Amino acid sequence: MHKAMIVRVGNGIEEVMIERLLGQGVEVVAYSGSERKLAKLRERHADSSLLQTVKGAAGDEGGLLAAARGADAIFCCVYVAYDEREERVERMLNALNYVSGTLNIPLVLLEGTYRFLARKPFRFSSPDRVLRLAAPELYGETAADTVIHYYLKKIAKGEKPDVIGNPQAARGYLYLGDAAEYAIELAREESSYGKTWLLPAGAPLTLAEFGERAAAAAGSGSRPSSLSPWKRRLLGWAMPEMRELLIRYELAGVEQESPTEFRGRPLRTDYSEGIVRTMEGLSRRYR
Repeated sequence: MHKAMIVRVGNGIEEVMIERLLGQGVEVVAYSGSERKLAKLRERHADSSLLQTVKGAAGDEGGLLAAARGADAIFCCVYVAYDEREERVERMLNALNYVSGTLNIPLVLLEGTYRFLARKPFRFSSPDRVLRLAAPELYGETAADTVIHYYLKKIAKGEKPDVIGNPQAARGYLYLGDAAEYAIELAREESSYGKTWLLPAGAPLTLAEFGERAAAAAGSGSRPSSLSPWKRRLLGWAMPEMRELLIRYELAGVEQESPTEFRGRPLRTDYSEGIVRTMEGLSRRYR
């Protein structure tokens, strides 16, 4: 892989992918509708001649087509944040389907845990050119707009972290850096395409357990507290999208059709190391 395109910078995982690819000597085209995010990228990687930034809407076929020329792969993440808008995802995937088919460029799609329950995986016209990655809940310093990140940010600030979801709901988590490395590793292998790969997660932890570990790592006395049932009902009444979020987050997990487990590769970052790194970074940022 000599050149890669990253679509929609801003959910943490894309920034880590860019960092990893640049570190491997890969030319990167970062495509985003936010000039602010692109400017931050240029500042962060000012010493690299391999980064190119392009401003454009993720659903703009023409803009994507022009930016993707010469790329060996296109990376895109969906449903890794809770504020994802279904109609925007649909437009983007339709545009990427067109660009991938027109330029014959493989597409790497990392899909997180926030997909709507009724939403079926997008059907690409040439699925043999698509590498799908089913990721567990991602965490890390630069993760954004996720339940776990909201929770950890509160702890880093020394505030009382109200648990939006069920504090006893257990799930596995994956550190952002590991997710990025797994995605790049699989994208380099031609035999990976045409399949859905289930990325590994650590042992299931409840939100309460994760919070206790994070508080200890941050040296914080903050301990998680759960929203009372009536507050959750009130929140769901006032914000129907929040009710849908909780259903998806607590019950859905990662649901993919016939996934292939990504075996033989132990987690590179276990919870003890990943949580400490995350809380160190968040504490520097918010205290």
